[in-house]
Amino acid sequence: VAELVARRKWLYPVPTIPPHIRHILVDWNDADVIYAAGQVGGVLKSEDGGTTWRDFTEELDPDVHMIVQDPHQPQVIYAVCGGGGDIVHGYPPPAPQGHPIYRSKDGGDSWECISADFERNYGVQMVLDPAHPERLMLPVARDIPSRWTSRPEKADVVVIRSDDGGATWNAVSGGLSARFPVMIEAVAMVRETVFLATGGQVSRRFEDEPMGEVYCSADFGGKWAKLPGRLPSVYCMTAA
Repeated sequence: VAELVARRKWLYPVPTIPPHIRHILVDWNDADVIYAAGQVGGVLKSEDGGTTWRDFTEELDPDVHMIVQDPHQPQVIYAVCGGGGDIVHGYPPPAPQGHPIYRSKDGGDSWECISADFERNYGVQMVLDPAHPERLMLPVARDIPSRWTSRPEKADVVVIRSDDGGATWNAVSGGLSARFPVMIEAVAMVRETVFLATGGQVSRRFEDEPMGEVYCSADFGGKWAKLPGRLPSVYCMTAA
C-alpha cells in the first residue's frame, strides 16, 4: 500500500490519517482474486493472491469505501464511494466522479456510474441480498462530510433500494425516518434481515443528535423496527 500511495500520489482529507485500504473483498469463486477499496485511490484488483495489483480510477469516484460482489454472477462488482473525487481538484469533482455507486460487469476491468441522477452522493456501505442479488440497499448522504456541520439538516441521509441491479432506485419507508441527520455508517444483512446503524467519525460532532441507533427489517426495507437501547457511534457491523 505504501508503494501505491507514493507512486499514485494518493491523498486523504484528514491530515492525521494516511491514505489506506478501506475494504477488502475476496472473490466468491476464486480466492486468488482480491479486490481492495483504496481511500483515496480507486479499486485495486489482484488475480494472484495479492502478489501483484492493478488499480482502476478512471471510470469511478476514487474515494472507494466498499466493494460488493454478486455471488451468482461474480463478474458483477459494485463500488460504493464517497463522491468527493480525488480531493486535489476541488468539489464537486468532474464526471464520472462525484457519485455514490458504480457497477462493473467484467470483474472490475471497466466501470459505469449507476447513480448519476441521485440527489445525494456520499455512500459508505451497501448490502446485496444473496437470495435475490438484483436487490441492493444503501444509505446515501448529501455532499461530503466536511459540509454536514454547517447546515441544520446535517448529513441528510436517506436509505434507498433497487430491485433491478441498480437500474432504478427508490427510498425505503415502512417506519424508518424519512431523513437522518447523522450518517448511517453501518449496514449488514444476516440471513433475511437487514440491519442499519448510525455513527461514524463526523457524526460524533453532532452532540445534539442521537447516536448508535440500530434498525432492522426482515423484508428488505418494507417495514423497519428500531431496536431498544443505544450504542456508541457505530462504524461497522458483521454477521455472526
